[in-house]
Amino acid sequence: MQSTQTILSNKGQPGRVHFVEKFENVKELIVQSGLSYQMIVSQEISEIERPLFGTGASALSVPQVDAKYLRQLGLLQQWYVFRGERTGILRFLEQYPFLVSLLVEVYPHIKEFFPHSLVYLTVATDPEEFGTDRLVAFIATDLEPDDALDALSAFDKKWWLNLLKRTQGKLCITLEFR
Repeated sequence: MQSTQTILSNKGQPGRVHFVEKFENVKELIVQSGLSYQMIVSQEISEIERPLFGTGASALSVPQVDAKYLRQLGLLQQWYVFRGERTGILRFLEQYPFLVSLLVEVYPHIKEFFPHSLVYLTVATDPEEFGTDRLVAFIATDLEPDDALDALSAFDKKWWLNLLKRTQGKLCITLEFR
């Protein structure tokens, strides 16, 4: 059975294309993105070159993606600051899509313990294990070091340590002092 997918391309900026599986979700996606779109419907689209929201992203090869994933990816780009090569971060998230929902889930808990802190995302290679990349979330805090470490310890105990298995070793959350 063939499924119809809706492709949204940004007017005035050709080349920005996003997948949406269900037509009912299109309106919500447009409202969340705050961009103007024209709608094109296509059959059996399995892959397309497109940049994701924001500037500085080059074309990525994306398999069929559902509307929930796109909404979550949009939230990540609102909540987190992408540090370094934006395309590299997006490709990493594409390679490990389970991290997108995990990052959406963890953000309110980070804000509970670090309400005034920005959270930066970057892809880092473990120097001890060649070729082992991880996404690192840096919580940039103005707290005194002892207070920040106490808050991180409370965050870990209350919530984060229970989810470490879900990260599959691909996500680390740490502090950065401003």
